[in-house]
Amino acid sequence: IFITPTILEKHHQFSLLETAQSALHALGIRKGAVHIELRINDHGNYILECAARSIGGLCSKVLEFKGGMSLEELILSPRALPIKDPFCLISRVLRK
Repeated sequence: IFITPTILEKHHQFSLLETAQSALHALGIRKGAVHIELRINDHGNYILECAARSIGGLCSKVLEFKGGMSLEELILSPRALPIKDPFCLISRVLRK
């Protein structure tokens, strides 16, 4: 479960980000929506799922975006620019 604001220390956050980026690189995913689930414990990071897709089911219905845009509209929008801070969007979205 991803909790925002996270209770993880910065080095754990960046470790998870590096694991996710490595998985995306290995799969050749360079842009677009991705769904990644990771676990972390004393032995390291573990990838549960990594796919070029959005979240599934009704999960996206709980997210709110500026202007009332849905997650799917945001993903398909030409305004969806690369995110410089990967934690920024997640934190803003899940805080609502």
